[in-house]
Amino acid sequence: MDNFDHVEPADITVRDLYVSVGGGWQGARRVTGTEVLRNVGLHVPSGKLLAIMGGSGSGKTTLLNAMAGRVTNVQTTGQILINNRPAKTYIATGRVAYVQQSDQLLPYLTVRETLRYAARLRLPNDMPRTQKYKLVEDVILELGLKECADTIVGDEWRKGISGGEKRRVSVGVQLLLNPSIIFMDEPTTGLDAFTSHSLIETLVSLCRKGRTICVSIHQPRSDIFDLFDSIVLLSRGDLVYSGARATVLEYFAKLGYDIPDQVNPADFLIDVTSVDNRDEKAEEEGKERVKTLVEAWTTGRTGEGIEMEILLPSVETVEEKTKERCVVLPNKQIGASFLGQTQILAGRTFRNLLQDRLTLWGSALEVLTLATAVGYVFYKLDETESGILGRKSMLYITSSVQNYLGLMFMIYKLSMEMKVFDRERLDKMYGVIPYLLGWLVANFFLYVVLACLFSIILYFMSGLRTDEMWHLGVFAGGNVLMQFVTIGWAYFCISWARDFATASLIGNSFFTFLSTSSGFFIQVDQIPIYLRWFKEISYITYGYRLLATNEFTNNEYTCPELGTNGQDPRCQGESILKSLGFKSNDYTTPIVALIVNYAILMFLTALVLRLKPHSGVRHASAIVRKNGDNKQRTLAVDEEMQRGEASVPRIDIRLDDVSLYISKRAYPPKETTTTVTPILQNITADFPSGQLSVILGASGAGKSTLLNLLMGRPLHTGPLTKTTQTGRILYKGVELDSSAQIASICSLVVQDDSHLLPALTARETLRYAALLRLPREMSVGEKIERAEKVLFELGLKDCADRVVGGEGVVKGLSGGEKRRLSIGIQMLTNPAVLVIDEPTSGLDAYTSHNLMTQLKEMASTGGRTIIVSIHQPRSDIVKLFDQILLLARGGRPIYSGPARSMIPYLASLNHVIPPLTNPADFALDLSSVDLRNAEAEERSRKRVDELVVRWTDGKQKVNKSDNSILTSMDFAGLQYRQRAPLGTSLGVLIRRSIVNMRRQVNLAAARIMQVVALGIIFTLYFARLSKNQPSVQARMGLLQQQGSLIFVGMLNCIAVFPQELNLMKFEYRDNVYSVASFFFSYLTNELPFEIASALIYSVFTIFVIGLQASLSNFLVFFYIVFCFINIGESIGIAFCAMVNSVGFSVQIMSTVISLQVMMSGFLSVKMPAFLAGINYAFLTRYVARITASQEFDGLEFYCSDADVRDGICLYRTGEDALRLLDFESANSDWAFNMTMVAVLTVLVRAIAYLVLWGRMKRI
Repeated sequence: MDNFDHVEPADITVRDLYVSVGGGWQGARRVTGTEVLRNVGLHVPSGKLLAIMGGSGSGKTTLLNAMAGRVTNVQTTGQILINNRPAKTYIATGRVAYVQQSDQLLPYLTVRETLRYAARLRLPNDMPRTQKYKLVEDVILELGLKECADTIVGDEWRKGISGGEKRRVSVGVQLLLNPSIIFMDEPTTGLDAFTSHSLIETLVSLCRKGRTICVSIHQPRSDIFDLFDSIVLLSRGDLVYSGARATVLEYFAKLGYDIPDQVNPADFLIDVTSVDNRDEKAEEEGKERVKTLVEAWTTGRTGEGIEMEILLPSVETVEEKTKERCVVLPNKQIGASFLGQTQILAGRTFRNLLQDRLTLWGSALEVLTLATAVGYVFYKLDETESGILGRKSMLYITSSVQNYLGLMFMIYKLSMEMKVFDRERLDKMYGVIPYLLGWLVANFFLYVVLACLFSIILYFMSGLRTDEMWHLGVFAGGNVLMQFVTIGWAYFCISWARDFATASLIGNSFFTFLSTSSGFFIQVDQIPIYLRWFKEISYITYGYRLLATNEFTNNEYTCPELGTNGQDPRCQGESILKSLGFKSNDYTTPIVALIVNYAILMFLTALVLRLKPHSGVRHASAIVRKNGDNKQRTLAVDEEMQRGEASVPRIDIRLDDVSLYISKRAYPPKETTTTVTPILQNITADFPSGQLSVILGASGAGKSTLLNLLMGRPLHTGPLTKTTQTGRILYKGVELDSSAQIASICSLVVQDDSHLLPALTARETLRYAALLRLPREMSVGEKIERAEKVLFELGLKDCADRVVGGEGVVKGLSGGEKRRLSIGIQMLTNPAVLVIDEPTSGLDAYTSHNLMTQLKEMASTGGRTIIVSIHQPRSDIVKLFDQILLLARGGRPIYSGPARSMIPYLASLNHVIPPLTNPADFALDLSSVDLRNAEAEERSRKRVDELVVRWTDGKQKVNKSDNSILTSMDFAGLQYRQRAPLGTSLGVLIRRSIVNMRRQVNLAAARIMQVVALGIIFTLYFARLSKNQPSVQARMGLLQQQGSLIFVGMLNCIAVFPQELNLMKFEYRDNVYSVASFFFSYLTNELPFEIASALIYSVFTIFVIGLQASLSNFLVFFYIVFCFINIGESIGIAFCAMVNSVGFSVQIMSTVISLQVMMSGFLSVKMPAFLAGINYAFLTRYVARITASQEFDGLEFYCSDADVRDGICLYRTGEDALRLLDFESANSDWAFNMTMVAVLTVLVRAIAYLVLWGRMKRI
């Protein structure tokens, strides 16, 4: 990393730091919080590398976040100083970088593109671009990213680089910020030993140029530990040591803790400062030991009474040293200029957009579908009175529905994209305004094209005026302007709330206000005076006004059915505009207003983003339990459990020449249309029962892919790719075709812990899992005891009553604690085969050793087959391995066989392990390609290729004896793990979901507040309807707006269902319960919200607004509203189950629902016969006729003298209104319509179930 410049030196000093969570004022009472850090003091001189170490949950991440100024929802006391000044002042300069545990990257940029854009944004403005790109290539080589440099990052829709590679890209982005201080939270998590060592060496080289680097780290290998300058050692929030790495072992020796020979110092330190809470005796001994260590450090004395040097310098010392080291650097601008940021962000966003095929094709499909459907509904409108009404309806739909769909999709899309913005904003990579301008420039062409395409199709299909073609330009221009104002509103909503549920509630409420004031549903001059000002800020009003002015100004219609040859005021454009409250020839005002609307919205967005940046880490306090279930005790395994464990069948697994290839078709097609990439190549290995088998390999070696193949799970690929698998996977000599059959004997712990429900505690998660997964023969008490036993065995007792936490909720469990919790879920059932992807990832060395020891015992005593992939095993863990499969990048085998034979085998190939070297580190170093320079790459690649060839061509194959092979009939006799019955699983799932929802107040509130907001808005606009002529239009508008309740159901589903579905997929793969159990539990839990929503909305509409009020009318309306919301939920379930991308689902669903609402009959009086036939399948058709009949039947309206004079006295009775809507038969068909509403509600929910069931069968 020789190309990185020197930076301004920066000392970090922390004095008497205390951090508490859960405290504050509750009413008039002061509540004391739980201290998670106590009396922490440390000093990091500039140019030094500090490692913060400790067990899981010791407070490493909290300390790192506190030093970096990234904690919220906590109380802190003490001082955090940089260069003897408050840290926040220095952090605000942008000279501080932070590597988070989670990787927030744009998914469709390649690794090289991601790093290049980061370099251009943050490296000095006067540095040539070629030099910046040279630095990028250095980082790529240094972090071992060369072979994936041109691969996209990827997401759940398109597979990209591996998890370990994403981790390295995140580190690389921060290195390119060229900061003075770098904070890194677990930078080596997910990295193999070779890459981890290379990364830390890179950090050391950066320190030598003046940078101060602080990392939290779980289990560094010994040669990594030797690279650290300083150590901070934490135990349960207390400081045990803070000072030089070189003296830490001497310090502990003086306290009576001597490091044994050939032991990794980091492992030793974490072991000494950790508490084993798996049994009471060990826990008490550990607590006493830690208490002694904390007191020794606090008093500055050893157990022998020898005075220790206090390693926290005085303020005077810091000032003196800071002055001594301070160098004057050239006054370079940090990062790109304002215009440079805008240009770079525009290019980056556009590049990502081009590869985001889902958004591109989804948006194009939505526009084409909606334009064609609306055009067909209003196809070639005639010049009759109904045709004029159709024109007004079509223009309103154009200005509202299309923009509403865009608003909901943009809010969801931005809720994803803003994660990257928030991370980069905290890193001071660019300003708010350049980001917004860059986004606008990158997306301008796309949204202009989409709006023009929509306009052209709709304009000619509907038959709008063609007397002068500039009217088409005005129509298209108006749609373009409204499209960008919609984007402005989406940004404004997401600037206030990053989660989709809250942001969509804000957007939905505002949009309803804006659309209701447009003049279509209620005449502008009839809007209550206290709301009339809303039309001045309503872009829907201005858009509708522009489109109506464009169509009706100086235009007359023949109205042949009136026999007036166009002389009737109802057929003259000026009169039509007057009835809408608009002026003739008024083009300038709406155009200017739309432009001003967009400018104001973006200004407000920039202001909010600037003044209200996204908060940092929020911490959760423990859940207080009232039933005493958190009593501290050790639980013994009862005899029945022991017998159950002993009866586990022994399943030997064999890989017989297994290969996996990905074939990718080029797009657009080229001469070579298909590219074949090997993922796994000719792997033959045995994983015997009763043994602990380990898959070793560098990042990208195919470890996770192989584990998924063992579980019978397909590799998720894009539409242009397919996978080809060859060879056999034998389970006790038999190939199993059914993934459900494999899941009944095998359990997989995936690398990602996102399936955990964020608002459940660790104890609740395990208990609910036990109730669902354990055999029905066990009592509830026995299942609870089993959950408690696993909780204690995995060392989760201290965090048992803390919520899991997660993105958008709070910070709950640490990464290591979540990892153990995921493993515990699978350990509950004592499976015959336990497959774990990276079990020690995120765990400290002490917990890792305990966990692997437990896995070893489970294998040897119970006859289980346990297979794990692992990156960086410590040396004493390697001793536990029975079998090892060593893979090189590309899934190429280097060794497979007994663990004890691996080192001798490598020695036979002249690769002799040096003394005091971890065998796993040695093997991983041999199997990795060093990409840091050309010479090292050539040498290491040749070595790896030779190792692969020697193993493949040699005689080192696994013995293929057939003594364990059974017939298919014999295998079928084995007892499979059964799913929990419907009666059992249904109750557990309902209770679990209720608890999770109850603690996520924002989600629960959003579900109810959607209808409350609609009810309040409609009440403000329509309250106490009169019986004059404008009230007829207002009633039609209000009844038409009931269709928006389907959107409420859909939005409620989008806010909750994907989270539940994610967990359901995880548990369904494990054969825990059926689709029916999940489906009916979700239905049960949503039912109270639907009933409450329908009740609230019906009260507003019938009794407050003033529709015809009676008990029967209220009950009918309640029934209709309930069915609307329910069917919206059903549509949400179906599309979320069908499509992995929630954003794409929102686009499709919104289009489908909008078409239903549009075709209900209030907006589309006359439709082609084909569409009229399709309309019989839509709920909105029947609801429109029921509500119209119920409201207009028996009503009489009056006309003023002005109405008679102007010829707009159209409605004397309610029957006149029904006749205009072509609803004359609504009264006679009332019973049929009511029945069809029930039938369609049940039918759509049944279709949703079938879609979900079919989707689950294919995962």
